[in-house]
Amino acid sequence: MAAGPVSRFGYILIIAVYHELILKIIEVSKMEASPLFDGIREKWIDQGEKKGMQQGAYNERVEAILDALKENTGSYPNNVRERLQSVRDMDTLKTIFRFAVKIKSIDQFTKVLNELLTRDKN
Repeated sequence: MAAGPVSRFGYILIIAVYHELILKIIEVSKMEASPLFDGIREKWIDQGEKKGMQQGAYNERVEAILDALKENTGSYPNNVRERLQSVRDMDTLKTIFRFAVKIKSIDQFTKVLNELLTRDKN
């Protein structure tokens, strides 16, 4: 059974797509084999490691705040974690941690958190 014009066009399109894909793979393989790429690869790895360490420190700081709140007040509202995770400045998180360690009521903490987050936006 002969293939119709649509089927032939489909085959040609598939071949063209695979051809482009194979050319891209060859191009990337050549780049990866280049000595110049070694420096780029090392830089990317270093950046990834640094970013991972920063994220780890950030997560630890948020958890430390939540632990301090739980220790000092007995609990904390569910939205506190989300609000803390919205803070991207490590210095602000450090300030929040200092308050969390000292504060004895969740109402006090919420008030201070609102003030700091409002100040941080401005």
